[in-house]
Amino acid sequence: MPSLVSQRRPCSVEHDDGSPTGEKAPQKIAHILTSPLPKCFAISRSVAEARGKAPIAANDTVVARSCYWTKGLSSGLSSRLRALSSATRVIIGLARCDPGLIRSFRKARSRTSLNVHTRAQCGNILVQALCRVPLTSRIRQSNGGHMQLRRLVPVFLRRLLLLVFCIALNSCQSHKANSGPSIEFTHIPPAAQGGRERVDTISGRVRDARPNQQIVIYAHAGPWWVQPWPDHPFIPIKADSTWSTETHLGFEYAALLVDRDYYPQPEMDVAPTQGGSVALVTIVKGVGTPQLAPTGSLKFSGYDWGVRMIANDKGGTNNLFDAENAWTDANGALHMQIKKKGDGWSCAEIFLNRSLGYGTYSVTLRDTSHLEPPAVFTLYTFEDSAGEQHYREMDVEVSRWGDAANKNNAQYVVQPFYTPGNVFTFAAPSGTLTNVLRWEPGHATFKTFRGGSAGAGARLVSEHEFTSGIPLPGNAKPRLIFYIVASDKKPMQKPSEVVVEKFEYLP
Repeated sequence: MPSLVSQRRPCSVEHDDGSPTGEKAPQKIAHILTSPLPKCFAISRSVAEARGKAPIAANDTVVARSCYWTKGLSSGLSSRLRALSSATRVIIGLARCDPGLIRSFRKARSRTSLNVHTRAQCGNILVQALCRVPLTSRIRQSNGGHMQLRRLVPVFLRRLLLLVFCIALNSCQSHKANSGPSIEFTHIPPAAQGGRERVDTISGRVRDARPNQQIVIYAHAGPWWVQPWPDHPFIPIKADSTWSTETHLGFEYAALLVDRDYYPQPEMDVAPTQGGSVALVTIVKGVGTPQLAPTGSLKFSGYDWGVRMIANDKGGTNNLFDAENAWTDANGALHMQIKKKGDGWSCAEIFLNRSLGYGTYSVTLRDTSHLEPPAVFTLYTFEDSAGEQHYREMDVEVSRWGDAANKNNAQYVVQPFYTPGNVFTFAAPSGTLTNVLRWEPGHATFKTFRGGSAGAGARLVSEHEFTSGIPLPGNAKPRLIFYIVASDKKPMQKPSEVVVEKFEYLP
């Protein structure tokens, strides 16, 4: 509507007395305050002359900027305001107006959000209306009936610029004062399921570390494991602020900036967090598509199972696992072995390839009275990625836990084991036993029977029901593991074997 409204004025400026002020500073002011803001209009004499034309578009902000209006314009402007029913905001900044014109403006309030303000208030109103035109205009009627436009830079704009500058300066100073240490990674290992055999280098740089602070690395593969080993967790920060270490692989890696009094846990179920002696934690994902560890496979009791082939620290010691340590015989029974390998021992673990959820799980196990004291056989549920849920783990465990004199050689567990009431121990007799877990919402009932069945007539050896902290199934899968716990009293002396006759599941 070119004949109706005039766009934002040029940035040349005059004082009230008509002397030019120069254009550079006002142009900068105008650019800063108006460039990111919505279009703004100034009502000029053409408004009064445009009666009967189309109304200004909805959502326009119509502003008459601090003008001298005369009675000659009152009638025309009043008519124009009656046509502004679609305008969402009309702001009039007046310096000197006759009462009749003001009354005309106020009559339009029933159809528009019209507000009438004096020249002193006009600058503040323009800012509130997101119409920050940095110039005010003064319209004066000459003897020939023409108007002369003069512009000046209001005092409030100069003050506004000073305020913006002060805020920006304070923000910079505040940012500098609040800046703390940061950790950058210069080399990130692949995203992969870890194991003793799979290692890489992780490195980075620390900025603004305090003297004597060090780096600790955790790799996430199931639990969060301290790297590279629990007995060597601290990584020094070099004089050039860099650090580097070997790490076992994981899906994520956490770098901790720690004080000298920090004691790192060998493993954690959840990601490490900042606080106390941990000044900063930075976590990154491993590089590339996540790779699962290689596994073997076998069929047992009508199900497809994976066979573990990489090491873990279950039992407080580093256990190796070989696929050849788990196999089935001609009768379909599963043999799981712990065998000597080099200077250590290799163990056996199998896991179902799918989750079964709520239901009844049972294993029939041949005589285990001959097992070495540190050897452990376990039927358990487990989900690798559910550390915050304690991996949804529940266990039936057969072991003397490294103590040959221990009369209670079996137990039922709902993790975490350290919560009071989450462990129930008992003495399991020699001979074939069937261990059962009935998993229901809010209930986990464990039972052990003599013989190869839990059916009618079976002799009950032990029973316990847990009703607190029972996990939801999620993606937990049943697992069978035969491994070694750390034992100073009675370390492993000779190979050992368990034979699982069958595994059963009933919904």
